[in-house]
Amino acid sequence: MSSLDDTVRKYLKKDEHIVLAILGLYATVYGMVKIKGMLTSKPVPKKEAPKALASKVSGLGVSFEVKGGEGASVTSAKWGFEFPTMENFDEWEKNEENWKAWEAWVDSPKFEEWANSDGPAW
Repeated sequence: MSSLDDTVRKYLKKDEHIVLAILGLYATVYGMVKIKGMLTSKPVPKKEAPKALASKVSGLGVSFEVKGGEGASVTSAKWGFEFPTMENFDEWEKNEENWKAWEAWVDSPKFEEWANSDGPAW
């Protein structure tokens, strides 16, 4: 036996003890690398809120100004109305004009066209 093996066997008598010591060493190295990464990582930059776009919606002789988020022009151009999304619904529902435009859109023929299309605009 070598001197390294003798030294190790002096403290770790069974093979199971050596296995546990090696696994402990691996876990310690992994933990130290993770802690170092957390301490030296750069902060994640915050995303800017999407700027509101204004769209003009008209239907049934009534015209509304609808404020929406990114992509408003695509949806508005196709269906004449800015659909609320999960991301902008809280702000969207606070604007009474959006609800009026929604009701006008539901009563218009564009709603039937949307319902018979391949899927929602979003």
